[in-house]
Amino acid sequence: MLGVGLVASADLRRLQTPRGTALAWTEAAVFGDCRGYAKVSVRDPGEAPDTDARTDEQRCRDLRKGSEDARLHSGMIGLDAIRVVQRGSSATVQIRLTRAIASPRHRGIERCANHA
Repeated sequence: MLGVGLVASADLRRLQTPRGTALAWTEAAVFGDCRGYAKVSVRDPGEAPDTDARTDEQRCRDLRKGSEDARLHSGMIGLDAIRVVQRGSSATVQIRLTRAIASPRHRGIERCANHA
């Protein structure tokens, strides 16, 4: 397993379900979909203002660069929403992100099970 993350305070007015919103955001972030990432990225009203001075174009370039390997191996990556807790118009969603790895010993694909 590559990681388990939380997508908190999904704006439920923008997409139909917290699960769908969290999966859309995670997929956009992992695979470098700039438009999708911007569409579902919303700030929590209680959060400090954004201090990122990059332009949207710079953010997109950085996202695409950081997700190049994931795009090359997209068939080996899995995203699953494993827990959703909804409170009013916000929700917390736990996402499991997995990546199959090629094993030289077995000459095949295995699921990585490194629990950090």
